[in-house]
Amino acid sequence: MIDIPIEVYKGRYFVDGEEVVSKRTGYRPLHDKRTYDGYKKVVLYSNGGTTYKEFLVHRLVYLAHNPDADISDKRINHKNGNIRDNRIENLELG
Repeated sequence: MIDIPIEVYKGRYFVDGEEVVSKRTGYRPLHDKRTYDGYKKVVLYSNGGTTYKEFLVHRLVYLAHNPDADISDKRINHKNGNIRDNRIENLELG
C-alpha cells in the first residue's frame, strides 16, 4: 500500500494496486462511483468527516506512485484505452 500524498489525507487513505483503501474501514477498497463517462471516482473525507472531495481513482493511483508530479492541469492517460484499468502500469502522464 502506498500513502496518498495529499497532506489532509496522509495516513488515512492509501492506494493498494488499482484501488483506494481507507484505514478507517480496515483497508478495504472504498466504494467507488462512476462519472457520466465511465471513470471510477471515490470520495475522500477530512476534518473529522465534515469536509469531502471527489477524486478520479486513476489520478490518485498515478499521484501515489509519482508523489512529486504536478498533475493539476495535466491528463493521465490509460495506455490500453480501458478506463477501468487503473493499474499504474497502464497509466501515463499525457
